[in-house]
Amino acid sequence: MLGLLHGKLSTDCGAARARIDAHLLACWVNPALPDPLLVLSRSDTYHYHNLPDLSKYLRQALSSGDWGSNIVTSFMAVYCLQLKKQKRCFKETSLVERAGLINLLHGLLLGLYPYNTRHLNFEQRVKVAGALRVALVSGAQLDFILKNESLVQFAVVEYLANVLPDFFPVEDAMLVRGVQSRFSVNQVCENFRVLAMAAVQDTDMWSKLTELASLQLPALHRQLKVSNLKLVRRQAAQRIPAFVWPILTSEGFYDALLDLPVMPVTGSNMIAQIKLLFPDFDFAKLQAVEFLWSNVALSLLPQQTVDAQRKALRSHGSCQIYQRSLTTLHACLPCALRSKNSLLTQKFAYNCASDTLQCATCSRHTTPVHMLGRVLAVRDVSYYLCAGCLKPTVWKGDVSKCQGCEKKPERQDVSVCVACNKKAVEVIHKVIDLDTMRLAVTPLCFQHAKHCVVSRSTVYDTRSLMRELYSK
Repeated sequence: MLGLLHGKLSTDCGAARARIDAHLLACWVNPALPDPLLVLSRSDTYHYHNLPDLSKYLRQALSSGDWGSNIVTSFMAVYCLQLKKQKRCFKETSLVERAGLINLLHGLLLGLYPYNTRHLNFEQRVKVAGALRVALVSGAQLDFILKNESLVQFAVVEYLANVLPDFFPVEDAMLVRGVQSRFSVNQVCENFRVLAMAAVQDTDMWSKLTELASLQLPALHRQLKVSNLKLVRRQAAQRIPAFVWPILTSEGFYDALLDLPVMPVTGSNMIAQIKLLFPDFDFAKLQAVEFLWSNVALSLLPQQTVDAQRKALRSHGSCQIYQRSLTTLHACLPCALRSKNSLLTQKFAYNCASDTLQCATCSRHTTPVHMLGRVLAVRDVSYYLCAGCLKPTVWKGDVSKCQGCEKKPERQDVSVCVACNKKAVEVIHKVIDLDTMRLAVTPLCFQHAKHCVVSRSTVYDTRSLMRELYSK
């Protein structure tokens, strides 16, 4: 039966693949007599939609420009920045990050993506699934990732090439040239899978696969340069150069600079391009302009977030003056560039004579920035308007509301049993709430805890647990 299903892997849109992969771990534990209890359900088996969601890390890196301090984004940088290798300076990694990267190897080696046509045979897939499970539970996930760096890099590139057009249209428009790019990258990965069939048979499987990936990476890098748009990495200076501050604070220079057209930052050296706009500026002034443009930028928010901001704005009435005050952020950009403090902590004074706001630090007139639908990046911090209350908030790339607007979970009474309202003596923390995808706190009395949870190794979700509790 499994052999018949395996013949339909490339023609049935993934249904046969999911049914086959449900048996991989059971056959790995006991090839001669697989235990039916170890056969995975359709929702838990290996398939495209069960791969980890790493979009949070991608959006944080895109919004902050920091690709090296996190192990996940350091692997993504090769795809997004078209680098052969990203310099990594992360000090620690979480279990979620390490497990997520290892999980992506399922997609690469088992061929789980929609347009994959080349697959390992069943015995090879069993060996891969078992070896990856050992890597996931070994406790040495970071050592495994760094030892097989080229192989993990292949898996991350194929993951991004498939999930971006399917689930992240905004990021896809920023990074990918067109639809054909996905198939070009997939073709390189398909060729890798064909060559990996022999490597999987080797006793030292991981070293052979990593060696093969290292040989194939140059071809993958060349394809990425052809298929993807080059994302410019914004270099935010750690401190303001000594010669820049006197120029920015000189009479009329900063005010004149705000009235001039802005050229998009296309590289690390913009002096030649800026010289075309300002032929009368000397070299020091050109460097001051380059520093300001490299460290202050405005970007557009996704349309969904913009619509939420407009809806919140309409709820505040139609007074034009009031709405303008809600959507305008006043800032003293020279002080923001010079200080490490947040833009949101700046203090201002109102000048009654000129009817303007002045910075309390340098007495310079503030710069009003219209923030509706925009993200203001100053050095390495981005700011936006909360979609719930329109309060200026630090943008982290994966939220549309500030912490004050996020719904907080209601406190749960853990003094009584959830099934019979008797006094609770046991609180279970390993029950999964499928609706919120969180571990639910479940207080139980002695009787229900003893018969339903404590004496068994079953992993419950909230619905199955309640069904069993009420059946007693």
